[in-house]
Amino acid sequence: MNILPRDEVFSALHDELLDMKKNDAVKRMTEDALFKEDLGLDSLDIVEFVARAEARYRVHVPDDDFNSLDTVGKVIDYVQARMLDRRA
Repeated sequence: MNILPRDEVFSALHDELLDMKKNDAVKRMTEDALFKEDLGLDSLDIVEFVARAEARYRVHVPDDDFNSLDTVGKVIDYVQARMLDRRA
């Protein structure tokens, strides 16, 4: 079963940060970058970023899972896993 390529999800999330006008964060964005420490996002920015990923990929991130999503790579993993679950 196919899932979206990792680089495609990364690129889409990159575009979401651009849409949020977080240009400094975009410049430093890697899969391993921590949202707060490395990208300089505050709590509201992180909530908005994850909400945009939810909307774009039609997945839901329950509150219990939200706190574990502290890097772009973990958001990508989460999106891919939820999309794969939907197809099963």
